[in-house]
Amino acid sequence: MPFVVAAVVPTFNRADILGETLAAILNQTHPPAEVVVVDDGSPSDATEQLVAKLGPPVRYVRVPNGGPSAARNAGGVA
Repeated sequence: MPFVVAAVVPTFNRADILGETLAAILNQTHPPAEVVVVDDGSPSDATEQLVAKLGPPVRYVRVPNGGPSAARNAGGVA
């Protein structure tokens, strides 16, 4: 039976390591059909620009800062 994998990546001011994280996710044996990067209100980093360069299947969602749990929850419904 085939399966579909999705990943939610909450982030806050971590654009410096996000590229490496996303590369690791996308290079899995069974890559995800979708990766949702939830920016938890980072005040000023390049998260949005980094995700825009990657394009599908990576998506960017920005939410007001609410902590990691709120960001994960937002990614599940985005």
